[in-house]
Amino acid sequence: MKFIPNIGLSTLPFGSSSTNVFQILGRPRNKQQLPDEPTHPSNRIIYDYGKYDVLLTPSLGLISFTLGAEEVDVELFDVQINSLNAHGFIRLLDSNNFDHCCSELDSFGDIQIYSAGAGIIAGYCESQLTDFELFSPSVWY
Repeated sequence: MKFIPNIGLSTLPFGSSSTNVFQILGRPRNKQQLPDEPTHPSNRIIYDYGKYDVLLTPSLGLISFTLGAEEVDVELFDVQINSLNAHGFIRLLDSNNFDHCCSELDSFGDIQIYSAGAGIIAGYCESQLTDFELFSPSVWY
C-alpha cells in the first residue's frame, strides 16, 4: 500500500466516507463500534479487512489505516519501508523533514516511532517493522 503522509492513499484520502471506502476496498470482513473516549473522536468504527483495518467516524470519514507490516507491503515517500530497520525509518522521516520521537517499549528492544506531523506510528520488534499506522494529524492534533 502506497501511503502519503497527511493524505492517506492517493485513491482514498482521509475524510473519505464509508461509501467511498467500500467502493475502493470492498466490503470489510467485520465492523466494530468503539466506545467513546474524551480524547478521541466520537462514534469511531473499525472496519476489518484482514491484513489491515480502517478507522472512520460518520462526521469525519476515514481517519486512519492500521496494518501488520509482515502481511502488507508498505510504501512511504516512494520507499518500500518493510525492510528498513528503525534507524533507517528515522532517516527517511528526517530526509522528508518530519518530526519524530522514539520510545523503547520493553527490555527486548521493541521500539515505537511516532511522528505527529506525518501522522505515523511505526512499531519495531528486533529491528523489524511489525505494525504501521497512518492517521490524519488534523483529526488527532
